[in-house]
Amino acid sequence: MEVSAPEGGKPPELFAETGDGEYVAAPELTDKPAGGRAAFRIALDGPDLPGAGLRLTLVAAGEAIETRVPLDAIRPKS
Repeated sequence: MEVSAPEGGKPPELFAETGDGEYVAAPELTDKPAGGRAAFRIALDGPDLPGAGLRLTLVAAGEAIETRVPLDAIRPKS
């Protein structure tokens, strides 16, 4: 998943939880922030996740933003 993130300073962090408030494995920062963008890998292996999507919280530059994302938008197409 690609996000907008400022360059320099502490790397951004992304947290993911299910619709039931359960956290999934910590998303992995795969590309350092460059050009205002950063990339994360979210592991969605294992049993079906409850709920219709994930609540994602991005923390960067001392601020946080939260959004809900449908699982279909995150899961790779087969």
